[in-house]
Amino acid sequence: MPDKVKLQLEGLNGNAFNLLAHFRQAARRQGWSSDEIQAVIDEATKADYYHLLATLLDNTESPNGEGGQV
Repeated sequence: MPDKVKLQLEGLNGNAFNLLAHFRQAARRQGWSSDEIQAVIDEATKADYYHLLATLLDNTESPNGEGGQV
């Protein structure tokens, strides 16, 4: 799996579909393959909203390198 996706989750609309769309778009721009992106999305959507957030946080960091805080 490539490095974490540089994406500032804080300040985004917290709707799950919106967060996943932002993740997908940022990951594509940063060279992640479709399979790599789908693996994260599949894991994120296995359980509840809090699992989704935790999964996205594990796979993102803010553009300034401080972590993809929510």
